[in-house]
Amino acid sequence: MNLTIAVKNARLQAVADAANAGADANNPATLTFYADPMPADADAALDGQTELAVVDCPYPLNASIENGVMTLSAFIEQMATAQGVATWARLRDVSGTPIADVTVGMEDELGNPTAQITISQSQIYPGVLIEITEGVIAEA
Repeated sequence: MNLTIAVKNARLQAVADAANAGADANNPATLTFYADPMPADADAALDGQTELAVVDCPYPLNASIENGVMTLSAFIEQMATAQGVATWARLRDVSGTPIADVTVGMEDELGNPTAQITISQSQIYPGVLIEITEGVIAEA
């Protein structure tokens, strides 16, 4: 199925609306970083994945939605609580309900993002600050 840009933008806006609903700067949605494996979908329960860090989302989550691409607002660094390689993250609303699972990675050698959420280092250790350098979610 091929979607129009307007439909892609509407779907991304629905994700942003779900994250922003009931949220504010003091009570935000969260992005929880995990090591593999990533579940088949965001409705799936976790099965032994290591929770590496929980990062508060900016409010509002989205800086822009254009041409089927949502650029996320800037995140504030937060401390990791466990060790592992971050490969994916689960976006949850303020009540903890899952909204979406996204890929996590670093920039390639040319400075291009390799995942939807770009972090400064994928090997995480307790006490290390998680720095999200870019968040871009594109509709296929």
